[in-house]
Amino acid sequence: MTLTLDPPQRLLNVDEFLAGYGSDNRYELIDGEVFDLNPTGLHEEVAALITT
Repeated sequence: MTLTLDPPQRLLNVDEFLAGYGSDNRYELIDGEVFDLNPTGLHEEVAALITT
């Protein structure tokens, strides 16, 4: 059996984050890592109805 590991991701600074994600508020930069935010409000309700 062969185990392969993903290379560690490089941390981003604010300028790199803004260049890649711009004003897209679905993502957040925390300590150099990009996080995809959970849906909120009406979007969350519709997603829940579709998946249940």
